[in-house]
Amino acid sequence: MLYGSHFRALLLSGLFIFSCALPITQAIGQTAGKDFGPRLADTKTEPADKPRIAADMSSKSKTPAEAKGKASTSTSVRYLPQKDGVWSVAETDNFRIFFKGDIKPIDKMAQVVEDSRQNAYERWFGKAEDTWSPKCYLYLDDSGKEFKKAPKNARGYTSAFQKGWNYHRYITVHSDDPDLVDTVLPHEITHAVMIGHFVDQLPTWADEGMAGIAQRRADFDDFHKLIGRYEHKGKLFSLQTLMEMEGYPDDDVDLFYAQSALLVEFLIKEKEPKVFVSLLREAKKDGWAPVLKKLYGIASFEDLEKRWKSFVFGNASPPNDG
Repeated sequence: MLYGSHFRALLLSGLFIFSCALPITQAIGQTAGKDFGPRLADTKTEPADKPRIAADMSSKSKTPAEAKGKASTSTSVRYLPQKDGVWSVAETDNFRIFFKGDIKPIDKMAQVVEDSRQNAYERWFGKAEDTWSPKCYLYLDDSGKEFKKAPKNARGYTSAFQKGWNYHRYITVHSDDPDLVDTVLPHEITHAVMIGHFVDQLPTWADEGMAGIAQRRADFDDFHKLIGRYEHKGKLFSLQTLMEMEGYPDDDVDLFYAQSALLVEFLIKEKEPKVFVSLLREAKKDGWAPVLKKLYGIASFEDLEKRWKSFVFGNASPPNDG
């Protein structure tokens, strides 16, 4: 299942960023995102009424570091003695985790979120920045109550508010999502890591594609299958359209996520991720085509399209499966 969808709103009182993840079957338009931002900004300033851990992940899923064959640095978890309203609270160096019910999965969850943060920083910026202050608030929603504020069928969302030089980050996810550890959290935490690293707002395709890169490899099998079906029907976005698009398309949002993830994957296999970060920063000023040529030796959007399709499909024809 594809995952992701990212909304932003700029408030007069400061920078507010909202990002939300959705299944591929759920297409959404721009209006919902624009309406959502101010309401989330109002509701996320303090911990309020929030989630529960339903699934015990202590023995089932690997952390992102374990999945990559890396040794995880052990994460220290501190449990606060008092509840915050209905919420039990645990803390790591960079996260404050709000949950209900069983405490057992929280140690595993804490390891996952710290590993995901470390992996995202190392992939895109070479090393992790200093400890987040304030900590990122992570709400594990067991009832779906918090998702009444989100688009229908949202699996998670990330928001942030800038006050002075500090970013206040918030992530809300379904605690019982079966893909929480290896898809949902790595995706959302990548969005959180990107906050504050670019002078201008990231292009939506790049933000979603970078978050998609953090997901499990099985998701990329789904991306390839979906893109194959659209290619057979002649309905892929042209890459120029994708890269120059502002926000999300009104239709084919699932395709948008898949193409975004596979375009980012192609570019970071052509050159290392730091070159892709340079592309994003320089293209804002100089335009996509000149910077693609400068950094990647890609002569034009047509050349990019040809190389990308060769990367995605190889010499095989796209599958004809409906």
